[in-house]
Amino acid sequence: MISVPKAMHPVLAKRDQNAILGKVQKLMQEKGIDAMVVFRPENLYYTSGYYPKISDLPGNVGINLSVVPSEGPARLVVSTLELEGAMESAGNDVEITSYPSWVFIDDGTPETRTAKVGSVIDAFSGIRKAIEIIRTFPKHNTIGAELPFLTYPIYTEFNKLLSEAIPGVKVVDSISNVFNQARRIKTPWEVDMLRIAAQHCERTMYRVAQDVTTGMLCCEIDNLMNRYGFEEDKLFTADRNLFATEAAGPYFGLSGIPRGYAVKEGDIIRFDGGFRHLGYVADLARCFCLGDKPEQKAVDIYKTLVEGFHKGIELLKPGTVMKDIYHAMCDRVTSSSCIPFYPRGHMGHSVGMNNGLEEWPQISPAMEEELVPGMVVCVEAPLWTNGLSEHFGAFSIEDTFAITETGCERFTHSNETLIWH
Repeated sequence: MISVPKAMHPVLAKRDQNAILGKVQKLMQEKGIDAMVVFRPENLYYTSGYYPKISDLPGNVGINLSVVPSEGPARLVVSTLELEGAMESAGNDVEITSYPSWVFIDDGTPETRTAKVGSVIDAFSGIRKAIEIIRTFPKHNTIGAELPFLTYPIYTEFNKLLSEAIPGVKVVDSISNVFNQARRIKTPWEVDMLRIAAQHCERTMYRVAQDVTTGMLCCEIDNLMNRYGFEEDKLFTADRNLFATEAAGPYFGLSGIPRGYAVKEGDIIRFDGGFRHLGYVADLARCFCLGDKPEQKAVDIYKTLVEGFHKGIELLKPGTVMKDIYHAMCDRVTSSSCIPFYPRGHMGHSVGMNNGLEEWPQISPAMEEELVPGMVVCVEAPLWTNGLSEHFGAFSIEDTFAITETGCERFTHSNETLIWH
């Protein structure tokens, strides 16, 4: 156990780590999982309080991970390259173990000053350490791992080393058995972080929209998003931008929109995404017409999407089945004359720590999950078109909501007309 004074961010210091870990361990006990080896960066952070920078990169970097028993403190296994950061930000009860990296770190002892540091390390040192830890637990017959997300080399070596150390061990998927359910309901601190992230994103989008002018390149708009985003980060909790200009005029796409496109009068401009704040992300969408003179067809499309969006908000309360929200929103959109065909895959989703923004469960046509207090969801009503469609441009409205005991708390308030900026 390493015990040092922490230089922790004051907001992170309020993280209710024991409550978060308690959710995980309760599910482990219910599912008969004796221990988990956690590889994914966001789940490593979820179980330990430390968000690694390079935990999923093998080679000469190594693999950082956490080991979670069904009872007791989590164990964090990191390379010496990330040891100091882990000591400063991990939860107070987390036990930390390190393995060598190629980095020379002088701690003032003769041992470090005479040690040889190689240029390449054992990529699986972290896994070996984790298995050593697991063998010390009273029970280690069933081990959880995020099987769908492991690369083939990591999966193969993990299974090989674990089977050699613990003959007859059973390995089960911890995503479906534990993390999906645990992360679905947020603690009060997590709700606070998601509120901070959403409202920061809203302020940033609004400022950018004020400054978009005719002839501006999409790459210039993206630069404004970064600049204003960090200026609007009042608590200094943002550490990564996860969005850009997703549509302008005839172009749309997560990565395909030409950054050299110059926006023009009448273009529909759409923003989507958010920043990550101490591991927690925002996902909002806004669109507006450049020049404040949208064509009537665009006005009608957006009005229809807003009506569908409100239909979803009406159902945000405990006990609502998520698929019912989906069908109510789609039915409202397709009842219009301007969008009679709308086979959208989902109309929103949970939000939390996923770098892809969208988390399970989604507001989708077959989702049987009910809304419960503590969930945080994004509700959205988008329409993306291309030049082959009778429509044009890309439209979206998306806001974030926390489910409460009596209904919902709305974190953000999207514009309801295209004349917004």
